Amino acid sequence: MIVSAIMDLAASTIVNVGGPALIETLGASAAQMQWVIGGYALALGAGLVLGGRLGDRFGRRAMFLLGLAAFSIASLLCAVAPTIAFLIAFRLLQGLAGAMLLPQGLGLLRENYSGPDLAKVFGIFGPILGLAGILGPVLGGMLLESNLFGLGWRTMFLINIPIGIACFLVAWRYLPRRAGDPSVKIDTIGASLLVLSSILLVLPLGEAQAWPAWGWPAIAMAVLGLGLFGLRQSTVVRAGQTPLIMTSIFRRPAYTAGLAGIALFFCSLVGMQLVLTLFLQIGHGLTAGEASIANLPFAVGTACGATLSGAFLAARFGRKVLQLGAGVQLAGVALLQFELGKTAAFSAWQIGSVSFWRRWTTGRSVPARASCLQCNRLPRR
Repeated sequence: MIVSAIMDLAASTIVNVGGPALIETLGASAAQMQWVIGGYALALGAGLVLGGRLGDRFGRRAMFLLGLAAFSIASLLCAVAPTIAFLIAFRLLQGLAGAMLLPQGLGLLRENYSGPDLAKVFGIFGPILGLAGILGPVLGGMLLESNLFGLGWRTMFLINIPIGIACFLVAWRYLPRRAGDPSVKIDTIGASLLVLSSILLVLPLGEAQAWPAWGWPAIAMAVLGLGLFGLRQSTVVRAGQTPLIMTSIFRRPAYTAGLAGIALFFCSLVGMQLVLTLFLQIGHGLTAGEASIANLPFAVGTACGATLSGAFLAARFGRKVLQLGAGVQLAGVALLQFELGKTAAFSAWQIGSVSFWRRWTTGRSVPARASCLQCNRLPRR
C-alpha cells in the first residue's frame, strides 16, 4: 500500500523539474507545461471520490489491481509520447488511473485493521502520503541528471513500470479477496457535476500568458456546480441511498477548518516548489540535479517534522503546534525570500539549508505563500 501510494502521489510533482527539458525536446509552451503538471492533479482529484465508490461496489482488491495496471500502462504511454499534446492526454489518463488506485489502499487498510492497530497503521501511512508528493521533484531531478540510456525526461515515467509490476505481483498474491457490495449505487450525476466543476475551476488557471476573459465566468460556473453537487448529495441521502460524500461532515466546524488548512498547505507548498525549481533552472541556469538538491531538504524536513509532531509535540501541546509551526514557517519563507532576492550568486545548497530549517521546524503546520519571481531573467509568464 505504501509503495503504490508513493508512486501515485509522487507522479503529481515528479515532472516539476522537467519543465525546461519538455520545452527543449517537445517545444512545449508555458501553458502546455502547466497542463502536463496540473492535468494529472486535476484528473486525480476529480476522480478520487468516484474511485472510492467503485471500490465499495466492485471490491477494493479488484479495483486496486485494475488501477495499478492502468497506472503502469499510462506511465508507459507518457514515456513514449511523441508530442506535447499526446503527453498531456496520457497524463490525464494517468491521473484517472491514480484516482482508481489511491482510495483503494486506504479502504483496504480500514477493512483489515481496527482499533489500536488501525491507529498505528495510519500513524505510519499518513506522514508518508504527505512526503510522497514532496519527494517527486527530488526523484525527478535525480533521474534527469543521470539521463539513463539517453532517455532524458522519459525516465521519470518509465520508473513506474518495474515498480508497478512488482506491486501488482505482490498485491495479487497477498491482498485478501473480499467481494464488493453490489447494492452500492454509483451516483453518476453527482460524479459528473464534481468532475465538470473541477475542470471549470482549473481550466482558466492553466492559461499562462494572461487571464482569459472567460476566466471569472468559468470559476463562477464551477462554484455553482459544486453547490449543485452538494444539493445532489443531500437529495441522495434523503432518498436512502449512498452518496459520494456525506455532506453532514461539513457541519462540524473543526473538520471544515482543518480541511481548508490542509488545502491551503498543499496548494502553497506544491506551488512554491514548482516556482522554485523553474526559478533555479530558468532564472539561474542550475541543472535539474542541482534543483533537486534544493528540494531535497523539503522532503527530509517533512519527514523529521511530521515524526516529531506526531510522536511528541502534538500530544503535549495540542493545536498550539499548528500556530507555532505557522509562525516558524513564515519566518522560514521570509528567510528564503531574502536568499533568493540577493543579487550575488548563490548555490542550491544555500537554498536547501533554508528549506530544511523551515520544513523541519514546521512539520504539518499551516503554510504561508512565498513569491520567488524576482529574477529579471525569469520570464514574466
